[in-house]
Amino acid sequence: MLKYLLLLFIIWLAWRVYRVSRQRLARRSEAAPSAPQDMVQCARCGTYLPRSNALTDNLDPGRCYCRDHAPASHNKP
Repeated sequence: MLKYLLLLFIIWLAWRVYRVSRQRLARRSEAAPSAPQDMVQCARCGTYLPRSNALTDNLDPGRCYCRDHAPASHNKP
């Protein structure tokens, strides 16, 4: 009888460890959403891109461009 109780306890303990580890993995995978980024429009093609990826013209700093349409005198803001 004691063997069966010990076996039942070991199975219960393994099941608990398995559940706790799955919950921890689920919490880690639910990363907090990143903060929204300021979007700008490419002055040439009109696509929107994050300001961190946009390039500006040194002659006209108010205009932003994507990497495909950046003028020769571009500057990363």
